Amino acid sequence: DKREREELVVALAAEVARDVALRETGAGRSGSVLVFLPGWDEIKEITKTLQALPEHEHRVMKIIPLHSQVPQEEQQTVFDPCPPGMVKIILATNIAESSVTIDDVLAVVDSGLVREMSYNPESAMSMMGTETTSRASATQRAGRAGRVAPGVCYRLYSKAMFEAMPERPTPEIQRTALEATCLQTCSMTTAGVQKFLGEAMDPPAEETVRLAMERLVTLGAIAKVNGGDSKTTAAESPDSTQTTDAVEVLTPLGSLLSQLPLDPATGKMLITGVVTQCLDPVLTAAACMSSRDPFIVPTGMRDEAQRARRRFCDTSDHLAVLRAYAEWRHVLADQGMDGACRWARNNYLSIQGLQTLTSLRAQLLSELTRTGLVHSGDLGYGGGRNRELKHDADVNRHAGNEALTIAVLLTGLPGNLASRRQQAHFGVMRTRLEDNAGLHPGCVAFQRTPPKRKSEWGALPNWFLYKEMVLSSQVFLRDASSVSPEQIVLFGGSKILDVDGGGGG
Repeated sequence: DKREREELVVALAAEVARDVALRETGAGRSGSVLVFLPGWDEIKEITKTLQALPEHEHRVMKIIPLHSQVPQEEQQTVFDPCPPGMVKIILATNIAESSVTIDDVLAVVDSGLVREMSYNPESAMSMMGTETTSRASATQRAGRAGRVAPGVCYRLYSKAMFEAMPERPTPEIQRTALEATCLQTCSMTTAGVQKFLGEAMDPPAEETVRLAMERLVTLGAIAKVNGGDSKTTAAESPDSTQTTDAVEVLTPLGSLLSQLPLDPATGKMLITGVVTQCLDPVLTAAACMSSRDPFIVPTGMRDEAQRARRRFCDTSDHLAVLRAYAEWRHVLADQGMDGACRWARNNYLSIQGLQTLTSLRAQLLSELTRTGLVHSGDLGYGGGRNRELKHDADVNRHAGNEALTIAVLLTGLPGNLASRRQQAHFGVMRTRLEDNAGLHPGCVAFQRTPPKRKSEWGALPNWFLYKEMVLSSQVFLRDASSVSPEQIVLFGGSKILDVDGGGGG
């Protein structure tokens, strides 16, 4: 079956990489063997296989994983010249197709596989699956070899399989959530979002557009009015999306959101952060949602990295990042960059990731100032060129209230709530669209086994906010935070259903 084939391809890739490395060193050549793999699991598997080789074979190989999970400083070693008598075996995903150029590649080993995220609009679920790469990507991979010396590409698939591959990757507009695209489209046309996007070169599915528009209505960013009526309110009911002769218009909130270079959900969090005067931590959370996780997991140190993350918070992934970032800023101010770098390494944090958060915060703050949501008098310099909020700024009056901060995040993700199922296996969660989900093992609140004492069961959180629901080996909830019923009632949306069948409001 498909899974067995993938496992065979990975095993074959390891064997080919080994054979090429031994042949090249035997001929007195040094350089790199670039192995294209679908994802992190396969990279780890081949790393173990190569490390288990006999000493006289293993010592001529320098194995380098190239993946976002690997710390930036370790990734940089792919560019270092290889010592004489050795070959670098670079285990990479499709990031090495075009984003990274390595000059000394002698051979490419192409598995013909890629791990790609797709989006199911009906379940609002992202799905990570291993797929066959496209012919364009396969050609791009082959071109990585022989840039400064003769090279060769070993394709682990037949010519018939190559010809059966799609010509090019699926366009992003057909495999991602479209809320931001629909919001921008609505701000530029009165002809209707569905009609406008239907004229694109690679139009998205109509159902995807319809469900994205429904979520924008739920956020209060878009409303529908009758063709002759130009007036609307931000509290338009989601059911109005079914009106056939309605015209889509931006609400005042939608007009603000369309001016922010952000996903509409994240933009609403920022605007609510301004209104509730807890902007500084919400800025950090928004920056984190717009970039990669600053926590890193060095190869073979997953448990240590998870313990480090849980030291900051064991109930909320969002608070873990917020506290880690705030502490790093204090260390940076007190001990300088050298001390901050040591502290980051000891806590399994990427210094580049933390600096990226600082830069993104400044950019977001600039956009909020440009739109008039933040007064320029509330800004100062945070010890560098980046503008920061003053400690006594009005929009920071409640910045120390962590419960309020998490509640504000709820406003941008009103449907992303999960409850613990009391009558199911431990750890099983129910969401609005899925009855058998679970926290991702990377979440700080994840527990593999139930508490041993019954008295500890009562302390377990029953409700969680999550950023995204992903289907891989099972349905996982990523970036989760425990929330209280009070936070949900006040900030989690306004649609209430009577599950007993007595009506809804």
